[in-house]
Amino acid sequence: PNTRPECAHGVIEPPSWTAAPSMLEDKNTLFFFDYVDPGSYLASTLLADIGSGLDAAEPLDFRGFEVRVPPAPLIEPTDTDWLTYQQNVTSFAEAMDVELNPPTLVPWTRKAHELGAHARERDCYPEVRSALFRAHFIEGLDIGRIDVLVGIAAASGLDRSETKAALDVDRYTEAVESDRAMGEERNVVGVPTFVRGAKRLEGLRSPDEIRSWMRSLDPHT
Repeated sequence: PNTRPECAHGVIEPPSWTAAPSMLEDKNTLFFFDYVDPGSYLASTLLADIGSGLDAAEPLDFRGFEVRVPPAPLIEPTDTDWLTYQQNVTSFAEAMDVELNPPTLVPWTRKAHELGAHARERDCYPEVRSALFRAHFIEGLDIGRIDVLVGIAAASGLDRSETKAALDVDRYTEAVESDRAMGEERNVVGVPTFVRGAKRLEGLRSPDEIRSWMRSLDPHT
């Protein structure tokens, strides 16, 4: 039997994203991340374990923020600073009992975030987001390749042909750029970063630090 998630399929319709709100209009906590950033992967995994710490009416809002925007040069996996960062995150992950296999390739993630935007419209975003992180940090797949992304989409319940068509024509480029602009307006300079109004939490953090920060968002505390 087919056990894949059931996502919405059908005719490709015009994108339905909206303009980014100003910082003072934030209603949700924003989590800026990138699929090739080990800190983003670890934070996302920890969030799945500890819960967002927010009321259902105030969900965590994941927003892509590419560590390298095309055509900027790709990150060299052997770069000393990158290796040090990755080793720090890997050690942290081991202590948290989170599986992480250091990748040997750090591709651009523009197409991966485009797939995420497509998945949002088809009600499959959490499944696809998790699958993309797993593909890069556990399975060692090249998530910069459209054929790999189409395979991930299909395994997550999205239509293979529809997904490929959307990625081939850059249908969600504006959505990805809009998310980055949302971060830049809030002075985000790196990932992972949590933002809610004037409050923020940046960099590699423990579950207790994430919980504490989220509790600080309560206006009555």
